Amino acid sequence: MWAIGLAVLGTALPAGAEVRYRLQPSLRLGASWGSDLFLGADIGQSLQGQLVPALAMDLSVSPRVKLFGSYECALGLYQATLGTSVSNDLSLGTRIRLAKGLWAQVSVDGQAQDLSVSQAVGDVVGLQASRTLGASANPGLRWWVGQFLLELFGSFGYRHLLLETGEPVDDRSAAGVLSVGAGLGPMWVSLALRGVTERSDVPGFSYDGGSASLSVGATLGGVVALRLSGSAYRNVFEQGGREDWLVRAAFAPSVRVVEGVWIEASYGYAINFSNDATFDACRHFVYLGIRVERAWRN
Repeated sequence: MWAIGLAVLGTALPAGAEVRYRLQPSLRLGASWGSDLFLGADIGQSLQGQLVPALAMDLSVSPRVKLFGSYECALGLYQATLGTSVSNDLSLGTRIRLAKGLWAQVSVDGQAQDLSVSQAVGDVVGLQASRTLGASANPGLRWWVGQFLLELFGSFGYRHLLLETGEPVDDRSAAGVLSVGAGLGPMWVSLALRGVTERSDVPGFSYDGGSASLSVGATLGGVVALRLSGSAYRNVFEQGGREDWLVRAAFAPSVRVVEGVWIEASYGYAINFSNDATFDACRHFVYLGIRVERAWRN
């Protein structure tokens, strides 16, 4: 809730102060269908419901220094298992302008998730947890050159997991991301390359991986937004010689009904290939929902 505190601080500053802020609460409510509960679950198709209140803020304390933060609480219901999930995600950070168009950034993220039934963790098929506690530090650079944005980020994280067997597991990860994006009129495109290494108390969960992601989007008249994305991951596990390829694709259109209210839909497909057929899996996913958001700016 620190993000809320910082945002309230911004609203409380005198009107004459050289401070600019944006406070944006939002609420997403929707339902989805998946051909499996999660990738590799082998449970069967399931309907799901979700409610996600969130709050985001930006606070410019000077022309060179900005604070930002976000908080999100996601509640989920799962028909296949009559299970529930509750997750809380908090992010706080600051950006400092080093030169024209060049910003240094650092953020700290925290996550807490509880599930009444185990679900997959991240992009690693086969690792399932009923409780996850995690934190990460994420330094980076952002460089604007005209309509182009170049980003270089690192992430250093720690997670404490409670597996479906009841066994506690701690893991540590380090990742690097290089991305480039460009705005082309009403369209935008971004490409990201990511490398990650994760070491777990259970050697079978330790792996090194890499991924590439491409996203293309467009906004039509400020009323219709379209997004098409695809990504490919390769993970090599420390033990057992296991190698996985994971491919994801998604299409997400949304329509603005009135100011601040959007109807959202998406279709996604994911497939995992492994040299161990035990982990081969695929999943279709369809979502329909509504997003309500309001922004206050100074």
